[in-house]
Amino acid sequence: MITIPIHNRFDHTNLRNIQAIIVTGKQKKVLPLPDVAPHAMGTIILPASSADSTVLVQFKDSKGALIDEELISWRTAPLKPLVPSKDSLWSIENKEDQTLLKSGNILISINTKTGTISQAMVAGQLVITGNPLLVVNRPLNAGVLKNTDGIFSGDYKINSFSFDEKNREVFIITSKGLVDTYPVAMTTALYPNGQMTITYSADSIPAYTWDIGVGIPVTTAFDKISWNRKGYWSTYPKGHVSALTGSAAKRTNSKEVYGLRPGFEVAQSMRDFILTKGKEALYRVDLPSTEIYRAKKENIYSYTVSGGKTAISVFSDGKHAAKMNVQKDGSQQLLVSDKWDYWTLSWGITRVRATGVKK
Repeated sequence: MITIPIHNRFDHTNLRNIQAIIVTGKQKKVLPLPDVAPHAMGTIILPASSADSTVLVQFKDSKGALIDEELISWRTAPLKPLVPSKDSLWSIENKEDQTLLKSGNILISINTKTGTISQAMVAGQLVITGNPLLVVNRPLNAGVLKNTDGIFSGDYKINSFSFDEKNREVFIITSKGLVDTYPVAMTTALYPNGQMTITYSADSIPAYTWDIGVGIPVTTAFDKISWNRKGYWSTYPKGHVSALTGSAAKRTNSKEVYGLRPGFEVAQSMRDFILTKGKEALYRVDLPSTEIYRAKKENIYSYTVSGGKTAISVFSDGKHAAKMNVQKDGSQQLLVSDKWDYWTLSWGITRVRATGVKK
């Protein structure tokens, strides 16, 4: 049995008039609630055992309509993968301006003139298409809550770099340079089993930013994401863009018509409509991916983008966010954020009027 404190926030309803459904595994039990007056405190006793890792409590009215639900869990947060063992080693081959790292079906090409990762392949399939870089996105006018253009950081201009083979157990790229006017130092460690760790430091970052993190260019063949994250709520509706766990496809066959209720979940949308003033009042915006595919997943434990038989997974302790940036030409960037703001969640369309189609 588990005793849970409860606060009746109803203004006029006693909790004894509310029904609780307890779900553990495949079993459901009806739990009569105690006599707790409006705004009063009380306790409920859940019929759960130590063998149960989660208990779902659903509160329903006298007609069976769902009022609220809470998933109570005492599972520990997922742990990050351990640092790779030393069982595998890199095979290193130098060719003109490229250093090739090979291990099993992994092949990574590094440009020895620029100190950048040119590409990474797994089983002959392209996975990473360019060098990871620091991303610093900020508003043009920090004093405006919305309706301001964004300033998006540019390429990483490397001024100096070095390589360290570490007895072929790990290949380390250390570099220093600039992203726009921000001095950046970055260290990328490449392990023979396919794990990559990236650490960075940056200076002179503005006080107010939308996003700070690492962007990784990835193949256009990736067309699916999946995730596991720590949420603000313990439960979310099925298919919600911010569900605790889920998966999403990059593209669907959904076609909205303005003014008509869509016959599918709006998270699967590939189209939006922008209303403005004047003669050209309605614009249709065709999107390069579904809303749920590009929406940022906050506080992740894991985030995977995949296509075919290849994938890239990001692991965290719940202190990072991840999202896919998809451009009109189909190019994609996996963005892993250390700091992010509401405006970067990509739950809607912003600053797209000029690219819309007049209706």
